[in-house]
Amino acid sequence: MKAIVAVLVLFVCAPLHAAWLKGNLHTHTLESDGDSKPAEVVRWYAEHGYDFLVLTDHDKVTRVDDAAGIVLIPGEEVPVRLPKKPLPVNAIGIEEPVKPQHGATPVEVLQRNIDAVRKAGALALINHPNFGWAFGADELVQLEHANFLEIASGHPFVNAEGPPSAESMWDAMLTAGKMIYGVAVD
Repeated sequence: MKAIVAVLVLFVCAPLHAAWLKGNLHTHTLESDGDSKPAEVVRWYAEHGYDFLVLTDHDKVTRVDDAAGIVLIPGEEVPVRLPKKPLPVNAIGIEEPVKPQHGATPVEVLQRNIDAVRKAGALALINHPNFGWAFGADELVQLEHANFLEIASGHPFVNAEGPPSAESMWDAMLTAGKMIYGVAVD
C-alpha cells in the first residue's frame, strides 16, 4: 500500500517542473467487461509508455504476474446499481474485493461504497457520473471522503460532455468545498 500511495502522491502533487507519471486508474480486462486478457492489457499499457496501471475489473482484484515494467496497483470496480442507474466506485490500492453496499438512493449507495472502499484502506474513485445519467452535481456535493471523480473517459457511452458535463459536476463539488481530484481515464 505504501508504494501505491507514493505513486499516486507523485502523480497528484508533482510540481510543474517535476516529471509527471502517466497512468490509468480505470481499466477492464476479459475478467469483467474488457476485451483483452489481463496480461495483454498490461503489456499494451507498458508498450505505450504508461508508468502505472490499475486493473479495475468488476467485483474482483485481477492479478498479473508479469508487470511488463510498469507499476501495477491492485484495484476493483465495485459495481452497484439502482434500477437504470449504474453507481460504480473504484477501489484503488485494494488487496481483497470490497463487498458492494446497497441503498435506496444514488447518494446512499455511492456514500456506502465510498465508505467501504476507504475502510478497506483504498482510495475511492467515483466513476463516470453521466453513464446512464445515474447521478449529477446535486448528488455529488452530498458525498464525503471520495478521492477522485472521473471527469473524462475514453468509453463511448459515458456522456462526459453532458449535459451537464462531468467537468461542471466536478466544479460544483469544488465550489461546495469538496476536496476531490478530477481524473481522465482511457
